[in-house]
Amino acid sequence: MKFSFILCTRNSARVLQEVVESIVSQKIDYKLIEIILSDYESSDQTVEIVKTISKKKNIKLEYIQCRKPGKTIALEMALDKAIGDYSVVVDDDNILDENYIPEAQKLLVDPKLGCLGSQGLVDKNLILPTWFNDYKGHFGIGVPSQAKDWVWGACSIINMIAWKKLRKKGFGIQLNIARVSHSHPIELGGEDTELSLAICMIGYKVKFVEELKFIHKFDQKRLNKKYFLENVFGVCRSIPILEIYRLIIYKPNILFPKIIWILGLFKTIMTCSIRSVIYILINNPLKAKYNYKIILGIISGYASFKDNFYKIYTMLVQIKN
Repeated sequence: MKFSFILCTRNSARVLQEVVESIVSQKIDYKLIEIILSDYESSDQTVEIVKTISKKKNIKLEYIQCRKPGKTIALEMALDKAIGDYSVVVDDDNILDENYIPEAQKLLVDPKLGCLGSQGLVDKNLILPTWFNDYKGHFGIGVPSQAKDWVWGACSIINMIAWKKLRKKGFGIQLNIARVSHSHPIELGGEDTELSLAICMIGYKVKFVEELKFIHKFDQKRLNKKYFLENVFGVCRSIPILEIYRLIIYKPNILFPKIIWILGLFKTIMTCSIRSVIYILINNPLKAKYNYKIILGIISGYASFKDNFYKIYTMLVQIKN
């Protein structure tokens, strides 16, 4: 069983040495792994760090120079290049648990597992605000209890047979995550959820696994309410696209899919509106603003993608069938 470890980077030197060291410290024959560095115009020591450690450990390294911004482009290029049976998508602030690969090998005997998500552990060096535990999933911490068809990208495992099937049918990720810096909120997120939904759509199992663990060493600057709320807005802009996948997965062959899609989004907006009013009345401003940002994100995403609904819907139906 071979693994490709994918690093999508841009000026990622902050904790990258720890990230790569956690990869090369896995209990696996180095002949069975490769590192794919898919980098967009880094001007710091990002590339040198990965090259130095890979050369020292005599691990195969594929270096991809991305000419366009956005994680989606870097990720797709890396997945297309990967030669492993499975690809592990390691964000530039993810420290793999030392038993990550041994635990993965126990699970991946099931060929119908298409995408696995990992349990994020909080960095003990961070100073956590009092509200953090209520929203830790937005920081990739823990295991979401309601997740049944998606995982977050951090330390996710992609079955490469599933990926190749998607690509053969012309699949491309619609959402292209972009971040100015590690302390700047995401303007549009959700590419990881979209990919896992696509894998689910073609009949593979998608699930989080508590045994797969990583430490999420995100920047302390992210732990403020302004960053958090703006990040919620950016991530929730992806909801209209993600709900197209769920229409196809759970309501195939329905009449008037766009109307059903709009009604579903409207239901979510109304639910969040009611919650926001309730939280205002009980004097919980953060939860009120949180629901308000979800509403704004959905409306913004709808405005961005509504004209392409049938193009995207038809493409995904063809891929599923």
